[in-house]
Amino acid sequence: MKYVGGKHLIGKAIAQQLQTLCPPDMCLGYVEPFCGSLGVMKYMADAGYKSYEAYDKHSDLIEMWKAVRDERIVLPDVCTESDYGLWKDSSFECIPERTAIGYGMSYGGVWWGGYARDTTGEHDYLKYLKNGFTKILPKIKNVKFKASDYRDLDISEKLVYLDPPYQGTKGYSAVGHFNHNEFWTWAEKLSDNNSVVVSSPSAPEGWIQVWATQKWRNLQHSLTRQTATERLFIYAPIFDF
Repeated sequence: MKYVGGKHLIGKAIAQQLQTLCPPDMCLGYVEPFCGSLGVMKYMADAGYKSYEAYDKHSDLIEMWKAVRDERIVLPDVCTESDYGLWKDSSFECIPERTAIGYGMSYGGVWWGGYARDTTGEHDYLKYLKNGFTKILPKIKNVKFKASDYRDLDISEKLVYLDPPYQGTKGYSAVGHFNHNEFWTWAEKLSDNNSVVVSSPSAPEGWIQVWATQKWRNLQHSLTRQTATERLFIYAPIFDF
């Protein structure tokens, strides 16, 4: 399931960095408080960590991933623009199939951001969605999914990968305004007894960059397509004595 801001293209590289920074024998498990499209989790879930936990504030998204993991999701054979509209207007919000269409059949993967039309005849977005679920299924069988605000989590002695919504972008988020200052304060405190790694274009004082790479800024192939730098940060303040 691809969306703007997702890690589907660089998830494997990020996972390699995470495993180098904190191997399985150095922690009690692996946690993602902003699991999103599982672009990184799918490369971590077979790395030998003692436990795997995936959280997201968007409860519909979590219910969808539970349904995929438990092989309970049944997507339609077709999804026309008219079908997309019917799904969007449905009152049954927590149906996993509706959530999958809300992301997977939307332009740029933005939650109900408009029907993704194939103007070239080269793309079958519903097929991509189904194939993506089939490929990820065996990788998430041992992942615990739960809907939760990141601030409500009690995490200790784990490797924690944080991929919060970036400032100025919609991403996959369907949960409204995100307080970035509050997030960085929380992440700093979390670093007291966890190995914390944050994906972000930039970070406040006290956080140091440990990895960076170039990534496409959108999902469209064109002459105007631009790249952005994706970075990983860990908290390592420099003290003046």
